[in-house]
Amino acid sequence: MLRRITILMLVFLFMVSWHRVEAKPVPGYLTQFVEEYYSAVKDGDLTLSYNLLRYNEKGLEEYIQEHQPMYMEKFLELKNKIVRQKGSLKGKTGTGHSQMVLLLDVLIHEDARYFQHEKNRLAEVIDQYHNSIVPSASLDVTSIISNWEIMLPAAEIVFTKEVYDQFETYYQMLVKSDTPAEIERTLSLSLELMSKNAPDSKVFELDALLWTIIIVGGCIIVTLSYVGYKKYQAEKQKALYKKLNS
Repeated sequence: MLRRITILMLVFLFMVSWHRVEAKPVPGYLTQFVEEYYSAVKDGDLTLSYNLLRYNEKGLEEYIQEHQPMYMEKFLELKNKIVRQKGSLKGKTGTGHSQMVLLLDVLIHEDARYFQHEKNRLAEVIDQYHNSIVPSASLDVTSIISNWEIMLPAAEIVFTKEVYDQFETYYQMLVKSDTPAEIERTLSLSLELMSKNAPDSKVFELDALLWTIIIVGGCIIVTLSYVGYKKYQAEKQKALYKKLNS
């Protein structure tokens, strides 16, 4: 009876753990949409970007609600901001679409390909400006600030909380910097941070696999220990019974 219960328990735990590890397929039309959306945003076609987003918003909401529900609020907040700014397809609306496509990229693509590309691009731009700084020169960092702002919503998902807090802090420091020395210091810190914290698309899969091994292995150890203890107790009782009847 004990063996049967143990086997059923292990099978149940394995099924639960496997459900966590198993990759959930992304509908093909969503992958294609993200590619088209990214191209439209990069081309500066904000009308097409807006139409693509609105046409696919129902499918996106259903997918996020089923597979990434913890990020639904962030998605809706960004989508609603884009819709409110639709009246003027300029300026911040473009920033909103750029933020949205990177957010969808990290939620849909395992390798966060577009986020990684923009991160590398930002690092390159920062490196160029950083190397061009001289103490007596003023520096226009508008493009760096713009690119950095675009990455913030997706970065909050990709990076750990500690790294993201640093990432956002350096962004705020750069926005407030008004001297070459302050800019140089902030850019140096940001380059060091980004070089040490490349996003890893397999972190979640490895984490789930590790927990699977811990749970299943722990159950096996506990079960074997319990069976061994019961066997020891039975042999002890048997020896005592023989002693009393000898």
